[in-house]
Amino acid sequence: MLREEYIKLSDLTFTNDDYTPFYIDADKLFIEKNPNILIERNKIETTIECKFDQIERNILEKLNKIENDRALKALQQEKEFQEIMMNLQNGYKYDLELKKKDNRWGYKVRDYFVIPPIYIEAKDFNNLGLAIVRKEKLYGAINTIGTEIIPFIYASIRIFSETNKLILVRIVEESDKGIYGKFGYFYPKKDLFGILDQKGNIKLNPIYTAIQASHLDLIILMQGKYIGFADNDCNIITECIYESYSLLQNGDILVKLNGVFGVLNTKGETTLPFIYSDFRECNDGRIKVLVNNLYGFINQDGTAVIPIEFNYIGEFINGRANVSKNSKWGVIDANGKLIIECIYDEAFSFYNNSAKVKHSNLVGYIDTDGFPIIPCQYTEIFYFSNSVAIAIRDKYYGCIDINNNEIIPFIYQKLELLPNDTIKSKKNGKWGILNNIGTEIIPIKYTIIRNFNHGRALAKMNKHWGVIDHEGNILIDFKYDHEFTFVNERAEVSSEGLKGLINNKGIELIPCKYEELKSFQYQNYLCKNNELWGVITIDGDFTIPCLFESIYNIGNAIVGIKNGRSHLIGPDGVLLSKGYDSLNTFS
Repeated sequence: MLREEYIKLSDLTFTNDDYTPFYIDADKLFIEKNPNILIERNKIETTIECKFDQIERNILEKLNKIENDRALKALQQEKEFQEIMMNLQNGYKYDLELKKKDNRWGYKVRDYFVIPPIYIEAKDFNNLGLAIVRKEKLYGAINTIGTEIIPFIYASIRIFSETNKLILVRIVEESDKGIYGKFGYFYPKKDLFGILDQKGNIKLNPIYTAIQASHLDLIILMQGKYIGFADNDCNIITECIYESYSLLQNGDILVKLNGVFGVLNTKGETTLPFIYSDFRECNDGRIKVLVNNLYGFINQDGTAVIPIEFNYIGEFINGRANVSKNSKWGVIDANGKLIIECIYDEAFSFYNNSAKVKHSNLVGYIDTDGFPIIPCQYTEIFYFSNSVAIAIRDKYYGCIDINNNEIIPFIYQKLELLPNDTIKSKKNGKWGILNNIGTEIIPIKYTIIRNFNHGRALAKMNKHWGVIDHEGNILIDFKYDHEFTFVNERAEVSSEGLKGLINNKGIELIPCKYEELKSFQYQNYLCKNNELWGVITIDGDFTIPCLFESIYNIGNAIVGIKNGRSHLIGPDGVLLSKGYDSLNTFS
């Protein structure tokens, strides 16, 4: 800028020979003419330099302060972290929070990873002070300072008993033989289970196919299909030799060995011998047993309370049970005393203080003391409903009450009790409906009466079908050739060989004048008349007249075949396309 302002032609010097101009040092010239300017410039530069030095010192001071604060904070954090770690090692309990970082799991206290995030899978710490974690494919367990307590060699780990501080572990064993699963699939590997304590010590070796807890002080062990037992300290009580087990009310164990039952106590000692083919504990503590094909009852110590001498003992109802001995039936009380001697061909369980019995192929009823209520004079007596039962005598049906009074005479070929206590009856090959005292509600004139549904029943009179209500009123006239079923309150029917459609009130929606009638799309029906097909609505209106040899749908389109050619057809049978050899969908 100084050159442009002060260089003038008069400042140029020329040679004497060729007058060639050249530049002189304009800055020097300027300073010579203005000697104070250099002093001022030096002052300015010195001032600027001092200011920059001060700014730099301020920045450095601030940076040093930040660095010091950061270092101090890091020192405080490190001190806090070390304090937490020391507390953990000394047994102080923190809430360790499961956290994820870089797709790995670790555990934090406050903002510090006290256990580094190195695990693929991890669970919260349990009441035993352990966390189940996974590295790669196998599981182990760590304590609250990250020390490996259970090595990473197990396919799964879970708490077995918090009370006894036991941990169930699983290994996967390769097997040449393999095992067959529930649906017959072959598995070349099998799972084996064992138990560790909370310090990782093996209490039960992983050799069992299943290990289960019980409400008693027992651990159930399984090796294949065989069962054994251990106590809660994992001491083996019995080896796995039993085929089944169940726990009895007194705390003993019912087991099965070589097909027969016996009883063990929780020490594995036999309290009842292995002689029982069947063994069923009752609510009163007594036990129904089968020995040498004979039934009886014993108590918990094996003493017989009902002699083991019966071929069958039924369930006790109101203190009575039917029994069989030497192919005859009788009744015992709860103490095993024979209330009714075994004289009957069959005796059924008591109900409402009476039981059905059979003698000389005829049935009757007795009371709880064995006295006949209804003598054995009937071929069969069906169950009582409102104190009335249908019975058979001399091949005819009638009804009796519990006191053997005849309610409906024995003149019917068949009687069937209906849900509303009315009785469907058959006489001389015809059906009707009676009330529970034998009065005809619906005359006995129908060839068939189907079951009532919502007060209506399909019935057949002579050769035609119709519908009646439970009072015998005709709801749909008897004019249809075949039995029909209502679907969505409509039924396809036929009359004199021609088909139509009616609603549940018997109104003909489509008159019976078609050779064929088939459900089609959108509540329409295919109908056939004079060997040609059309489409008709449920209101009887044609959407396509009967002009086609066949009609079918492709998706939402309707195709009709006319003169052997396939056409797309629209409403009223209008042809929407020329005839093709065939029409099909394509994707």
